[in-house]
Amino acid sequence: MKPKAILAIVVLGLSYDPAHARSLHIGGTAGYLSEWEINATVAGDESDGGSLHGPVTLKHTGLCAVKGPVEKSGELRLKMSGWGPFSRIEAVMSFGDARCIYRGGSSGGTSGAMDCPDAKGVPVTLSIK
Repeated sequence: MKPKAILAIVVLGLSYDPAHARSLHIGGTAGYLSEWEINATVAGDESDGGSLHGPVTLKHTGLCAVKGPVEKSGELRLKMSGWGPFSRIEAVMSFGDARCIYRGGSSGGTSGAMDCPDAKGVPVTLSIK
């Protein structure tokens, strides 16, 4: 093999980053009675600080919806840091002008509370796969 070909293969190999194409499915519930179902798929790369982002849907699964389930669509930005039992997650769900923020631990799944403009301490349970 020619030296230029070997150099090209080495450079391409060094530039490949498996985290570049990382994709995760986020599922869970939100609300005081777990009445909102969360469903999102996020992807991204390390170039923007390790942030993953993608569309999120919140579907109201409570019994009080007269015309069927209410759905909200928006964007989820997810940033994970740390490793193992020390890993942390920050999730920001945006729906138009409203932003809900969750911060907490993330070892495979997480539960805690998020703050939204119209409600603070909303219980959330997330599963990250």
